[in-house]
Amino acid sequence: MRSLFRAWWLTLFAACVTAAASQAVEVELDVAGVNAGLGFYEPRHWGVVRSVVENRSASEAAPLVVVSFDRQATFQFGRRAWVPASSKRTVYNPVLAPKAPRQDQSYSIHTRLIDDSGARERAAPAQPNILIKREASYNSAALSGADNPWSAKALTALREGRGLKPTNVFFRDESAPDLPAAWGALDGLLIASSSVDFNADQLSAIRQWVLGGGRLWIMLDAVEPSFPARLLGDAWPVTVLDRLELTDFSLTHGDGSTRAVCDYPVPMVRVVASNMTVTHRVSGMPAALRQKIGHGELLVTTVGARAWLDRDGGPTQALRELGWFVSSAGRVSPTTASDRSTVFGEIARQEIGYEIISRGPVMAALIVFTLLLLGAGVLLARSGRLEWLGPFGAAVAVVVAAVLAGAGLVKQSATPGTLAAVQLVEAAPDLPLMKVHGLASVYVPPDVNANRLQVRGDQGGVAQPDLSTQGGKLLRLIWTDPAHWSFQDLALASGAVRSVRYEHGVVTGERPRVSVRFTPEGVVGTYAPGAAGPLEDAVIAGGGRGVLLPQFDDPDGLAFIADADDEPGRGQYIRSNLLSGTQVMRQQAYRALLGSPAFPAQPSLIGWAESIAPGVTVSGVEADHRVSLVVTPLEIQTPRPGERITVPSTFMPMKRASVGKGTTNTIYNPDTGEWIANVSTPQTLLSAFGLPAELRHLALESARFSIDIDAPGWKCEVITQRRGRIVTLAERDNPLGPIDFELIGDAVPTQTDQGVLMGLRITPLEGGVDSRKWTLHDMRLSVAGVATDAGSRPTGPSNQERDSHE
Repeated sequence: MRSLFRAWWLTLFAACVTAAASQAVEVELDVAGVNAGLGFYEPRHWGVVRSVVENRSASEAAPLVVVSFDRQATFQFGRRAWVPASSKRTVYNPVLAPKAPRQDQSYSIHTRLIDDSGARERAAPAQPNILIKREASYNSAALSGADNPWSAKALTALREGRGLKPTNVFFRDESAPDLPAAWGALDGLLIASSSVDFNADQLSAIRQWVLGGGRLWIMLDAVEPSFPARLLGDAWPVTVLDRLELTDFSLTHGDGSTRAVCDYPVPMVRVVASNMTVTHRVSGMPAALRQKIGHGELLVTTVGARAWLDRDGGPTQALRELGWFVSSAGRVSPTTASDRSTVFGEIARQEIGYEIISRGPVMAALIVFTLLLLGAGVLLARSGRLEWLGPFGAAVAVVVAAVLAGAGLVKQSATPGTLAAVQLVEAAPDLPLMKVHGLASVYVPPDVNANRLQVRGDQGGVAQPDLSTQGGKLLRLIWTDPAHWSFQDLALASGAVRSVRYEHGVVTGERPRVSVRFTPEGVVGTYAPGAAGPLEDAVIAGGGRGVLLPQFDDPDGLAFIADADDEPGRGQYIRSNLLSGTQVMRQQAYRALLGSPAFPAQPSLIGWAESIAPGVTVSGVEADHRVSLVVTPLEIQTPRPGERITVPSTFMPMKRASVGKGTTNTIYNPDTGEWIANVSTPQTLLSAFGLPAELRHLALESARFSIDIDAPGWKCEVITQRRGRIVTLAERDNPLGPIDFELIGDAVPTQTDQGVLMGLRITPLEGGVDSRKWTLHDMRLSVAGVATDAGSRPTGPSNQERDSHE
């Protein structure tokens, strides 16, 4: 009986083992075309790799799909995939392409499948010749149906009209990435297909990408009517009235009208839209509409794509006026935005530090050491053994040093495991969305097992560790779903600090808001903190060359004033004569961020607050320090007609003016905000200083032109342009250092649709030394005037009739 029972158990055990083994083996990996999503990869931009997992067993499985590049095999990207029994599932792995050593470098991608227990692996054949492109100036993609070839042709023609390569990315809806960061290498997306079938994760990823800074073009005549609302939710501002067909019509736009005569009817959707700017019309109805949406932009066209092309398939003038969609102007690449978080490294490191021994114990130890030596010297001298003082002193020194070292180790080990996260939080101007780029630093005490700590995120997004401290060890970044990721085998050395960069989006019902109005003295405003909380060391930056330092004049820190005459000096961003250590590092962060004209993207209140929705958490740490630099766009109130206001230079960004040859500002780089130094030739520099849209109907009465220049031996003339001619408003010989020119009456500069035209003409003085060079460090303009009706054009010397070049 026992033998039968034993045989039965052995048979059952063998069957279970065989079933388990067969189940592990039957979960197979089949790679079906690795290129997915955008179809290409760029260094430092996220993309996706597509795999197909087939489960041939009778039980469900949750294997891990791991992807790596052959040039960076130790940094791998994994995604946990739940696969039902006897089925297949397509899995998309987020990946970060390695740096390509030369243009269009081809790599190989390796994919492997690891079962639930981690005991078995199955590798797929390597996929060679995966293209790694260098970062391009602009990448656009199109999702269009086979029955609508004109839509892709319109996008190609638009690129050619802007001097870009005609190539676009074409993809199918099933291959669209379901991670917002995987769209990061893309600047613009055209959707013109009536059969779009995105799942919920794909819709969410595109929506977050657009709200985070992407450009979306929807050809409304070619998509299913309910699709845009499903994609953008409450942010979709358009209501469709009806549809009709056109054969002979005109597209009216800013520079006139474009007539279209088609051999077959062109569809048109009649719509109404709130808060959208209509740029083109057909018979008075909107044909093209544009709107800022979150941090991104939305373009909607209601007329079929054929109407935007000429008979040869080239761009019409109407289409050329949509060239902003493929322009790099005003665009900040996701790479640049992510790199901004690196300026927070010193602030994060300051939050992590162990307490050193205070002066008292150290002085006491030194006094004891000195007294022991003195006493021993006296005793040994009296006994005639003074030669023993050397060994005795060395022994005492070793003991005292050991005591101090031990006390230091005690202090160091008393510092708990710490996470310090500093992040840049950019609030959207019109939606409850905040874009976050952060840097997290993790400190592990010497007596803590680093393997117990896990770095993870539950806000979605992506993360990138500092690989230089990984020591060549295998590291995996694993997603369980688009909202949750974690690091596996991240090297957290005891007694060391490890940094991780991350980014994600936050949807909140309480976004911060700032409302400001202009006065004769400057700016007054109110701040509603929402989820951000009160601010410290705040500045107002408006895209111009300087900043304003607001003074909050109520206990709750909600109302503030900013005097136009109280602009700080160049490089100063904090109102204090004596800065604390924290303020010194905050000012350094401001210098790094505000030194670029691309930041902020629009006039904003910027300040330091408690952290919002941390993108990184670490299990097992005892101390958690977080701080956020919050960027809140200003809601500018339009002044009433007749109201006098002053516009500080903070709100007047400088750009090149289209005023003819030989007068544009060629020694200033608007992309970097830097001037060419040590110029040895005469120059005529004319720029356009823009006004906020709410303040453009302003009759100028005075202006203050501020320059910082070193030009001994040269003559400096302040100039504007009237009726196509250069006019001198003021002049100075041998200019040196900061100079303010107060311009009133006939000396007020010209105001055009481009902005206020101001500049300098630098010429050598008679008898000056030809070898002398000059350098312009800064140039700012602030103006004052009276608000006028929107329908009237201001008069006076500052608003002559349009120059002949216009």
